Amino acid sequence: MKAVLSLLFLSILIFCVWSGYKKGLVMGIFSLIAFVVSVYGANLLSQTYSGEVIDALRPFASGFVEVNVVDKTVRPAMGIDSTNLSVKDYFAQNPGRETEFCTLTYNGMGIYESTSEQMADEAVAYAKENNAELIDAVVEVLCRRISYVGGFILAFVMILILLTVIGNIPNISFQIPNHELLNDIGGAVAGLVQGMAFCLIIGWALRFVGLLVSQETLSNTFLVSWFMDRTIFVHLLGI
Repeated sequence: MKAVLSLLFLSILIFCVWSGYKKGLVMGIFSLIAFVVSVYGANLLSQTYSGEVIDALRPFASGFVEVNVVDKTVRPAMGIDSTNLSVKDYFAQNPGRETEFCTLTYNGMGIYESTSEQMADEAVAYAKENNAELIDAVVEVLCRRISYVGGFILAFVMILILLTVIGNIPNISFQIPNHELLNDIGGAVAGLVQGMAFCLIIGWALRFVGLLVSQETLSNTFLVSWFMDRTIFVHLLGI
């Protein structure tokens, strides 16, 4: 799996550099603009409409979290099982460990460590602001994040494909006259930037797929972990 992931990221970088080299500097810049528009458009669409699916996700997420994560992993890890108390009663008697509980829960779902900590803070804040039980807050934040990430990726791919198709309709290749070297090198650099941006988005999405590919595997794969540790999209999108 490590080799497959490394080859995937390396292939994306090589393909984008080659594609940029063939397009030239001007078309490479247009491709970068299309990429940026796709990111902001996907962010806007996902923020606007991803909440529509939360009600449908909540029952499935709630059952999964309580049965497969909290009962099997988090309660034993925190010693709650030995008290024979419910989660709500445990925190009523032992305040101050709510963030730890939320972080362990998200870690148990394979979510990246730093992302788990961020989501844990959101869950604790949600529970306090809405007077909700902690598990309900964990599920709510999880559903919001899953729906946003899924909506963003879907919208990003669709917008980028649409812009690419529109851009190819004229079938025009723009080149800077008498500057072949600038066209070639500039296009390759623009392609490299776009390839790295693609890898950053994939690395950001991989923060949430620990149930499919273990976070240990991702963290021990150099190229993948490097892009996962870059937090530009976390700050840019505010998630």
